[in-house]
Amino acid sequence: MHPYATDSDHTPALYAWISLISIVSAYLLYIVLKATGLSDTLWFIDIPSVPGFIFIYYRLYDHKIWNKPIAKTAGVNSTPDLTGSWTGEIQSSHDAFTSNHAATLTIEQTASHISLVLTTERSRSESCLAMIFTKAPDGATIQYAYENKPSNSAVATMHAHEGAATLTLSSTGDTLSLGGHYYTGRDRENQGTMTFTKVQ
Repeated sequence: MHPYATDSDHTPALYAWISLISIVSAYLLYIVLKATGLSDTLWFIDIPSVPGFIFIYYRLYDHKIWNKPIAKTAGVNSTPDLTGSWTGEIQSSHDAFTSNHAATLTIEQTASHISLVLTTERSRSESCLAMIFTKAPDGATIQYAYENKPSNSAVATMHAHEGAATLTLSSTGDTLSLGGHYYTGRDRENQGTMTFTKVQ
């Protein structure tokens, strides 16, 4: 996975909560060590405890808490969780948009890192940069750059290339969808549309 950016403005609130909880945790640790008579022996734990707790709580938030309801309730996150498998299809200018090509999009995500891997019969694309816009007019939108590598069964004219894609999140009942467009680098000079539905 690689880091991604977001337009969410909740970072100050997140750091404030983590700092407060870390200070309280460090004070409780101090009380426990003093009460058990271990404060002199385990001084090397007590002294750096505040930054240590900040590191622990941030890691916990980044991997476990960021996508839970409590994160939104506390006002520390509004970034959508796109983690999971998505199935859909692609239409390309390469064949004048006359065919639907089956595709699978696999997304892994934490609060700070993300990975988008798109697989078709002929190639595999992996993201290298990404930005999630939580305040886009049409809904939460992800823009990402990718590197594409053709499979061994691909036609000889299909080369490895770079490209970019924009996908917007939408929902109908319990069904989540991603839809948008993509374009490729100068080696391919193609463009097209993509639609995906999240696998429950």
